[in-house]
This record gives sequence, C-alpha cells and structure tokens, in this order.
Amino acid sequence: MFENAEKSNEKTIRHAELELLTAALNQVSAGGCGQLVELIGEPGVGKTQLLSALTSEATSRQATTLTARCVNPERAGRFDPFLLALAAQGVPLGRLIHKIKSSRQEPCDSPIGNSLHLRCGFEELKREIARQAAHGTLVLVLDDFHHADVHSIGLVEHLVLAPIPDVLVVIAHRTRQASARLRDALAHGNGLGTVRSIQLGAVNLEQAAELLGLPQEDRVVGELHRASGGIPGYLLELARIRANGETAGAMASGRQWSALMSELTPLSPEESAVLSAAAVLGDLFDMEALSHVSGFTPEQVAGAVSTLMRADLIRPVDRPPAYSLRHPVVRSMLYARSDPAWRIAAHRRALHLLTTRGAPVEAQMAHVESLLGQSDPGDIPLFVRAAEEAIAAHPSSAVRWMRAALRLSLLHPHERHSRLDLAHTLARSLIAVDRVTEARDALREALFTAPPGPASDRAPAAVLCAQLDWLLGNRTEAQSLVEGELPTAEGSTAGDTVTLTVTRQLVGGLQGDDQAFREAARCVRLARDLRDPVGEAGALALLATHEASVGDSPAALATLGACTAIVDQLADHELVGAIEYPALLGWAQCSLEQYTEARRQLQRAECLARSAGRRHLLPFILIGLGKTHLAIGPLKKARQSADEGLRLARELGSQHLTALAIAVQSACVMAAEPADAQALRLAEIATATLPVDEPLWRADCAMSLADAAIESGDPLRGTALILDIGGGPGLSALPRAKRPDCFELLTRASLRVGDVLQAERWAARAAYAADATGLASHRAIASVARAHVLTAQRQLEKALHFYRTAAELFSSVTLTRAQAQVLVSAAACALALNMFRETASMLALGKELARRTGASATSRRAAEQQRMMEDISSRTRSGQDVDPLLSVLTAREYEIASIASEGKRTKEIAQQLNLSARTIETHLSHVYRKLGVSSRAALASMMAQFIRQGRGAS
Repeated sequence: MFENAEKSNEKTIRHAELELLTAALNQVSAGGCGQLVELIGEPGVGKTQLLSALTSEATSRQATTLTARCVNPERAGRFDPFLLALAAQGVPLGRLIHKIKSSRQEPCDSPIGNSLHLRCGFEELKREIARQAAHGTLVLVLDDFHHADVHSIGLVEHLVLAPIPDVLVVIAHRTRQASARLRDALAHGNGLGTVRSIQLGAVNLEQAAELLGLPQEDRVVGELHRASGGIPGYLLELARIRANGETAGAMASGRQWSALMSELTPLSPEESAVLSAAAVLGDLFDMEALSHVSGFTPEQVAGAVSTLMRADLIRPVDRPPAYSLRHPVVRSMLYARSDPAWRIAAHRRALHLLTTRGAPVEAQMAHVESLLGQSDPGDIPLFVRAAEEAIAAHPSSAVRWMRAALRLSLLHPHERHSRLDLAHTLARSLIAVDRVTEARDALREALFTAPPGPASDRAPAAVLCAQLDWLLGNRTEAQSLVEGELPTAEGSTAGDTVTLTVTRQLVGGLQGDDQAFREAARCVRLARDLRDPVGEAGALALLATHEASVGDSPAALATLGACTAIVDQLADHELVGAIEYPALLGWAQCSLEQYTEARRQLQRAECLARSAGRRHLLPFILIGLGKTHLAIGPLKKARQSADEGLRLARELGSQHLTALAIAVQSACVMAAEPADAQALRLAEIATATLPVDEPLWRADCAMSLADAAIESGDPLRGTALILDIGGGPGLSALPRAKRPDCFELLTRASLRVGDVLQAERWAARAAYAADATGLASHRAIASVARAHVLTAQRQLEKALHFYRTAAELFSSVTLTRAQAQVLVSAAACALALNMFRETASMLALGKELARRTGASATSRRAAEQQRMMEDISSRTRSGQDVDPLLSVLTAREYEIASIASEGKRTKEIAQQLNLSARTIETHLSHVYRKLGVSSRAALASMMAQFIRQGRGAS
C-alpha cells in the first residue's frame, strides 16, 4: 500500500490547472507578448509540484526557465527572488547589483522605513530578464512569493503595467500571508488582462486515488481524503504516517514536517509556546484557553496570536471559540514537536479549565486520555468527573478512566477512603458496556476491602451490587449483602435504612409478606420523619405493591396517589440515583389499572436510565412498558418494548428478565393472533427459561403458557398449569390480584372440553375474586367469564348483558384492546338474537378499537360477523333460506362445526371425516374465533339459534 506515494511527491495530479499554465506558455511563445500568472493556494495544496511540471514542459520546448523560492522577509534582501533566479542562470550578481545601485533615482509610490524614495533598479532587472529571453521564450517561476520583499513586490507592480515580451512570469503565493500591496497589484493586473489567476482548491476523490496509487473505491482512499480535507500534501503525509504505524516519531519527519519547521524557525519562544498550547487544546480554542494552558498573560498571548495569524499558523473562525490551527495535520505535527513532560502538564491545565467551564465530555476526552499512565493522585477527581459525563455516550472510555483512578487510589493509600465511590462509578461504566459480572465483582471487592465507614458511604455501592446480583439471578447473595449492611444503617441515618430496605425487598421478590408489609410501612414513616422525599417515594411505591398484591385496592390506590404526587415534584437530577423508584411506581400503577399514569412514569424512568447510563435497569423498565402497551395499545409498541427488553436482558445476562420479556412477547402475539402457534412456542420458551427458584414472575409465565395452550387447542394443559401454579382450585398460592384472570382462563378451558358445569363454578370464583379486589378490570374479566358460560348455556340475552357490562368496565380503565374483544363477542350474541342495529353499532366500535390497538384477529372477527349480518339481512329481505354461517366459515369448517354441535368429541369427528384429531382442533379454533364463541356448547347454542332464524325466515 502507498508504494507510489513517495513518487507522488514529485508529480502533479492537477491536469486541468497544468493545461491552463501550458496555454499561457503557448500564448507567450506564439505572440511574443509577456504575461503574469498568479498561482494561489493553501499550504500543501500542490503549488510547487504544479510549478515543477510547468518548468519540465517549458524545458521540453527549449524554453529558458528561471526559478526561485522566497524566504522569510526578515532575512531577505532587495529583489532577492529575481536575483537568485538570475544567479542560477549564471548571471554575475556583482555586476548586476552594481548596475542597480548606480541606476538613476525614481520616485516610489510607497516609501519604506524613513526613506521618501527608493533607488529602484526595475529597468536594470527588466533589461537583464529580457536579455535572458533574447533567444526564445523565458519562463520565470517565483514560489512562496507571499514572503517577497517590498522591492520585489514593487517590481511586480511594474511588470503588471509593462510585461516583458516573450517572458512568462508565474508567481505562487498564499493569499492569507500575501501583503495587501501584492494582492492589489495582481488584482489590478487581472483587470488589465496582463495577469491570469489560477486558484488551487482541494482535490477530489479520483485525484486522491491517483496520488496514492490506489483504486478509487479503496476504503483507505476515502478515509485519507476526508482526514486531509483534499489537500495533497497532507494526504501524502497521512498516508506516510499510516504506513509507519501512526507514531509520534512518524509525525516528526517527512516533507510536510520540514516545511512546517522552516515556518516555525522565525518564531520567538513565547510564540512557539502559545502555538504548542493551541496544539494541546485541539481543533478550536480561545484566548483565555491559550493563556491558561501556555502560562502567559492575556496580553502576551494576544501579541503572539497576532504574529501566528500573520504566519497563517492560527486562523480565526466564524464561531466561538474564536481560533483554530491551520489544519489537523499541522496540529498533529506541532503536538509531536512539543516536550512530552510539558504536554502532560498542559493537558492537565486544559482539563481543569474545561471542567470548570462545564464543557461536554467530548471536549475533555483527549485530555483525559493523555493523562493515563502519567497521572498523580490529584487527577482522580478529573477522571471521575469525566467518566460520570462519559458513561452514557462513551462508556468504554469511562471504564478506562475509572480503572486508572482506582489504580491511583491503590498506589496512594491516603486516597483509599474514596474507593467505594470509585468502584461505584466504575461499575456503572462496566454496566453500560454489558460487563455486568465484572461490575458486580468490582463492587463486592470494594465493599469487602474498604475500611469501616458510615452507611452513607457504603449504601450506594451495596444497593447497586445487590441489584446486579439480582439481575444475574443471585437472589440469595443479593439479599444477604443488603441484610449485612442494614445493621450499620440502622445505627446511623434513616435515609440509608429506607434505601437498603426497599432494595432488599425488591431483590427478594417479597410481595404480600406480612413482615415485608410492616417494613415498607416503617420505611414510609422513617422517610417522612427524615423529610426525604426520594426515600418516601420509594417506600410508598413498595408499600403500594404489597397492598395491591393482597387485594387491598383502595389502600393501594391511595398510596399510589401519594407516591405519584411526590415523584412528579422531584426533578430528574434528584431521581438519577433512584431510577428504580419511578419504575416500581409504574409497575404498581399498571397492576392497579392506572395504565396512562404507568406509561408516563415508566417512560420517564426509561429516559433517566438511558441518560444516566443505568443500563441494568432498562430491561425491567421496558418490560413494564411492554405490559402497559399490551393493555392499552398499540400492540406494535408493546412488541417493540418487549423485544428491546429481551435484547438487553440477554446482553446483561439476566435469565429471569429474559423469561419475562419472552412471556410478554407471547402475550403480544396472543393479543394480535390468538391461534398463532408462535404464541405457544414463545410461552414454552419463557417458562423453560425462568429459573426454578424465581418466585415473583413464575405465575406470569405460567399464565402466559396456559392462555396459549387453551387457544391452541389444549385446554387440559392450560387447566393443569393454572392449578399447579395456584396451589389447587382455590388458587390460594397466587396473589389475589392474579386470581380473576386465572379463574377466567379455567372457565374458558372447561368450556373448550364441554364441561359447562365446571365452567360455571370457575366463573363464580372469578366473580368472588374480582369482588375481593374491587378493580374494574377484574370485575370486567369476571363478567366475561360469566358471559362465556351463559353463551354455552344458550342464554344469549343474559350473555349479551354481561359482555356489554364487561365492555363498559374495560372502557372505564382504558383497556381498549380488551374492550374491542368483548364488543365483538357481544355482537355475536346480538346477531344470533337478530338484533341487527345493536350488532352493527358494537361491530363498528369494536373494529375501530381493534384497529387502534393493532388487534388484527379481533378486526377480522368483526369483519366476518359484519359479513354474516349483511348476509342474514339480505337473505331475510329476499325471502331466501338463511344460512349465514356459510358466509364466514369454509365448507370444511362448517362441516366440522355442524358435527361438533351435535355433541360429538374430537376423536369421533376425526374418525367420521378420516382426519387427524389435531386437524379437527385447529379447524374448531378457527370456528370459535370467527363466531366469537369459546366452547362447543356455545357453538351448539349459536348454530341452533341460526337454524331457528333460518326456519323463521323461510
């Protein structure tokens, strides 16, 4: 790679510009006239290579070429570039200089120094140049003319007005460094037509590839082109540095380095130090920063910056900070040139200034990195502040910096008192890069090796360590750790007692336990006595969770109201250290029908966790959001939250949160497509993934699997799962808040196997459980269970009443998707009762609600029933026999439904039709979904009702 880069230093890739120069040469050669060409461009843009190509072309045409390069004007003599060019051609300078000095005086427009006139040798120099062109065309090339002395500029002014015949003068300069007098003279010549200007800009990607000797599509070409800004000299320098391993030593060599060093030679030590300070500060800086880093006064810095701007080493920019170096490559070379020990001190001063200013972490990163391995104990606060800001956006850097801070604290024993804080910040950084086990280990080591201290020093590390142990499935270790810290907290501050107690109950999965209940209530009192609103919010959220678990809904709702009022008054920065509190509040609100509020609290917790780098809390928060969206819609957002929660739980290594996220995914599939086999597969994976000793969410996974099993045609499995997790028919092993849903599942499962009497018992228990909690959603679920049974008993009028009641109750707590489902079921009853207007009204609302929430299966059911209604209405009006079921069922589904309504079991139907039992169950599931029934008894009732309608119509 870059094998042609060295040769590229000697060639030009500016073919279009070379053609312009060649055209000027042709014009001078053909017409005998004289002309000036100015070549304008940035340093490194390729002016010298282009001039070299021109002289080669002129030499090939037998033209005479004179070349010279201007040097710093402070070391230049009068007419230096012209005299040096002539001397290279063999002209005796002594004789020429004598002639210039003896030439007559002429007035000069711009006196120099204290002289009013100059002894100008313009005519003598012009005559000498003309003599060199006596036998053909002469090309006079003057490079770096921005360094030219005033006498040479005066001669150019003369040549602009009176060009020398047969002479092409090419002047290359940098506009920023050229004097106003030179720029004005050349601009005047442009107007007269005696000067032609050629501006050299950045090269394009194709030219860059040619310069590097690489294919244009090569990734390296694009990278180097972007980094160099299309400046050929810098492009080649970057290619050389890359080839040499990108070391500081590689920077301190090469053609661009030599050119830069020649520019730095005239600088004073003060100016050189300010320039080095600029290189340390980076791309943008201001006067104050230069003064702070260089150690010079603002007045000294202002004078140095003025000089450096004239030298085009520092440039003003349009936006603050007010200055930048000429190019990033120049900055890198200046940085490599500075003394390493001075650089470390300069970076430290720069970092102090930036932290004082509150600069973003991106501005601090280079300075922090420079201190790694060269630090002293005073750098620990710098590392910590930078890491705190970097955790969210640059966690890998934060990890590196905090490890450096911890190493420093170990090397300096007097710093050991801060190791817990350092370990806490390191752990948060490690969490942000999914190294949860390392984070937990770092905290445990710090807690076990730290000297005894107040609970306020140990509590943050202990709480985070316990959370990580819980996340990794080490529930016992998490509880043990917190319980070991509680005695110290009890003897110090109530605030630490509250924090540790809330954490112990969270990681322990304690819900409804009497002792845990009393502890939560005590924490509320302690926090209030201490006037600690954050601690009170956490304790109230925990207490509300216990109250909801035991079914004391009025008390739980009152507690949630108090908790919400406190959390809403807290600023984000007050909650950053306790993000689990609004998350827990959101989960509690979701369990108590406050779905909109739950979504708001969980979304706030999500934003806080992301911005603060508390990645380990995100799975818990996102799963809660998924459950909330599952309840109120849309299902698309529910699935998105569950999917991200699953991804993060897996990345963090949390088995129980992985299982819970998969269970929510299964519920999302069930809500959209109840008969989708994917729902059952996901529920089975969730149950298999959940650790066997996980007490808190075992019921959720079992309920998800039972629901999927029932809908996929295996109601006996669903019943067994619920009775097992519930500890028997009374479901006493389950929290009271989960019992209504489970009794509804048992009702549905019994109806699927045709046991209407048992289904009626389960429905009665659902009503009893709902009355115990008093929640509208639970009463709605109990009404749905009762309606299922009444449909199976062919009491469609009563079933319609209970379905309508359930829809109203679901609506009162914004359970839109559930409302849509029961409206469609109610419409099926109304249709069977020939109540077309009521059917149309319920179907219209049900379809709209299903559309909003993304419940596609409910939308299809509504559409199918609408077609059935229209078919019945049409046939009734025309006097035809009514056979409405054929408008929504396939021929095979209708055949199976007819046989099933006669009371035959699956095996008998399979034998009669020569099909598998599994196929029969699948067809029956489709029939149930299309007709809005939940059992064979309900199917028989509905078919009998339609048969009666058909007879009546005929």
